[in-house]
Amino acid sequence: MAGLVILGVLLVAAVTLVAVGASREKRVDEDERVRGLRTWAAEHRWSFAEGDLGVPWRARVGRDGLRVRELLTGQVGSLPASLGHGTYPTRRVITDAEGRKRTETVTNHLTVLVVHLDERPGAPLQAESDLPDATRDRLSSDLIRAHLDDEPPLWSLRRGELMVVRYSPLHPSDLDEHLGTIRRLAGLLGDPP
Repeated sequence: MAGLVILGVLLVAAVTLVAVGASREKRVDEDERVRGLRTWAAEHRWSFAEGDLGVPWRARVGRDGLRVRELLTGQVGSLPASLGHGTYPTRRVITDAEGRKRTETVTNHLTVLVVHLDERPGAPLQAESDLPDATRDRLSSDLIRAHLDDEPPLWSLRRGELMVVRYSPLHPSDLDEHLGTIRRLAGLLGDPP
């Protein structure tokens, strides 16, 4: 009997050590990711901020409970830009093997790429425009061809602010690719950086 108790205690201790180790490893990975973002920002003369940040484009993302955790701001060519990492909660229902249901909250990650294009006052392509033929001002044949080739990600443009949302965390290794994406889209929209 004492052997079973000792075995049980050892098993609980082993499971606890594995859980603590996994949690610590996750925290170390997250610290390393944020440190990499900070280093990249310093090397490229961008600013870096972290916390629960208020940004003007938060509502445009369309996710309830979105919290912007990190934000890099700088220039893409001559255009002001920002790259943000945010999280938002969703709830899902899980059914166990016996048919019992429980709800759990899942934290989702996203990366938001924003570049401020030159606004064209009086241009017919505006958020409030009711002139569909006027979109030719921004929708070039190159942009249409790129979409037909399934090249650019989904994007939106409002009041000169080009936004791309990707549903993944912001990693230092992806920053050059993200900048290339907004540089290419800005060029296709007629505002090469």
